Amino acid sequence: MRRAIIPALLLVLVSVVLGATVFREQVAHAAATLLVREQNTDANGNIKIHEQGTANVNVSSLPAVRAETATSFATFTLSAGPFESAFHSIGNTLNTSLIGISRVQGSSVDHAALARYDNGGSEVFEFDVPSAGAVIPLPQPLPIDRVGIVCEASACHATFSLAGK
Repeated sequence: MRRAIIPALLLVLVSVVLGATVFREQVAHAAATLLVREQNTDANGNIKIHEQGTANVNVSSLPAVRAETATSFATFTLSAGPFESAFHSIGNTLNTSLIGISRVQGSSVDHAALARYDNGGSEVFEFDVPSAGAVIPLPQPLPIDRVGIVCEASACHATFSLAGK
């Protein structure tokens, strides 16, 4: 994923340079204001619409939502050096419904680390962890048996908490 960022940034940079220098007239012409005349108007010039008025909405019942009760918990701390990763195996698969990550120590950037969640050796969930930490309620249980952290420009460590069945 990180390898794809560098070519994408180079492509954007080259596009900006070419657009600002070589193709500036074509870009300016393409960005010129176009006059558009709406053809679906009534006699007063207002746009015609089909439905008018206020909709009458009645809610007879709420959708059935079953709250999961957590019976298993896992809490551990992971540390890694700059541009390194560390993983922790939970042991048994935990059908996780809530993920919590403490404040990521060792970094002052907004996204200090990447959290990775695996099941059976395959990645099932990954996200950038804000340096302030995060609590993520999952819409459905996610089977997890291993958690990892990938630190970016500096060494980092964080405490992970999982709740589920």
